[in-house]
Amino acid sequence: MATGKSKGYGFVSFYNKLDAENAIVHMGGQWLGGRQIRTNWATRKPPAPKSTQENNTKQLRFEDVVNQSSPKNCTVYCGGIASGLTDQLMRQTFSPFGQIMEIRVFPEKGYSFVRFSTHESAAHAIVSVNGTTIEGHVVKCYWGKESPDMTKNFQQVIRFFIALFKVSILHIYIKALETPFKRKQSKVKNNNKKAFSCFQLILLMLFQK
Repeated sequence: MATGKSKGYGFVSFYNKLDAENAIVHMGGQWLGGRQIRTNWATRKPPAPKSTQENNTKQLRFEDVVNQSSPKNCTVYCGGIASGLTDQLMRQTFSPFGQIMEIRVFPEKGYSFVRFSTHESAAHAIVSVNGTTIEGHVVKCYWGKESPDMTKNFQQVIRFFIALFKVSILHIYIKALETPFKRKQSKVKNNNKKAFSCFQLILLMLFQK
C-alpha cells in the first residue's frame, strides 16, 4: 500500500565509473536533509531461480489438452531446446507416457516431433512435459500437425489405378468388337448390293417379255 513516505534511499547513475567512485568516497558520511548518508555501489537484483520460472508456467489440464486436437492426432511438438537435442533424449523424455511410433528431431532449430500410438498418450505427454527443464532449457509442448494417413492414401491410389485399368480393358474390348462388326456390316452391304443387282436383273427380264 502506498503511504507517500520516503523509503530513505535513492540511486544515482553516472556516465563513467571514475565519477561514481569519487561520489562514493567524498559523499559517504556527509549530512543531507538533517541525516548522515551512506554511499556504496548498488547491487543488481538476482534473477529468479529456474524453479520459480517453471512454477509460473501455466499448468495444463488433461481434459483441456485432449480435446484441443482431433482424436486421430497423436503427434507432440516439443520446442525450446537450444542445445543437446537428440533422438535418444526425446525417447528418454517421452517413453514413460506411451508407445512411441516415430521421432523427428531438428537440432539446428531446437525442436522435435514425437508421434505416439494413441491420442491419449500424446495428451499425457504434453501435460507432463510442458514447462519442464530439459538440458537446462524450459520447453514448450503442444499438439503437432496431424500425420497424413499413408495407408488410406495408398489404398486410394490403388483403387484409382484399378479403375483406370478396368477402363483400359473395356476400351480394348470395345475396339476388338468393332473390327468384326465393321467387317460384318461391310459384308451385309455387299450382300445387299448383290441382292439388289439380282432384283434389277429379274425386273429387266420380266419387262423384256
